[in-house]
This record gives sequence, structure tokens and C-alpha cells, in this order.
Amino acid sequence: MRLLRISATLERTGETRSPLYERISSGLFTRPVKCGGRRAAGWPEHEVQAIMTARVAGAPDGEIRRLVERLHDERQREYLQTLDRHMAQTPANAAATGRKLA
Repeated sequence: MRLLRISATLERTGETRSPLYERISSGLFTRPVKCGGRRAAGWPEHEVQAIMTARVAGAPDGEIRRLVERLHDERQREYLQTLDRHMAQTPANAAATGRKLA
């Protein structure tokens, strides 16, 4: 997964900083992901692409809000799946949960 920093996100969207954060506040763009340092953040490239594709297609705000909700839900699902795979591959955790290592 590639994360786009703010400058790349602004370039891809054609927005400036304030309007982008207004879109985030109104649910029309995904929240940034913290990446490393205290202030460092970025957006998954595929999320930026999906939102821009919807905007170019003329999707109304309601559809874009639903898309943003789905993208946030996908982040959570991917995290839980990754965590589950990791836990299943750790011998102590596999034994504790009764799982077999893959």
C-alpha cells in the first residue's frame, strides 16, 4: 500500500489544504493515516484514486460520503485481518487460542 503525503494528495485532487480538510470534515474525503512521526500523515493512494474517480463521474455528495465510509471500513477490516493472521502465526498465541499455525 502506498501512502501519499499531503503535497501529492493536493496535486492529485487539485485542492488546496483548507478545502481538502473541509472535505474531510464533511465526510467527502478520507481521514489521513498517521505515518511515523508525530505530525506525519498520508492517504492511501487507492483511496484518493477512488474518490477522484467518483468525483469525475459526477457522483453526488451522498454517494461520495458512502464511498468514504466504505473506505474507512475497509481500513479497519484490513487491519483486523492482518492482526488475525499475525496472531495465528505466533506459536504462543496459536497455542493460547487453540489455533494451528498455517
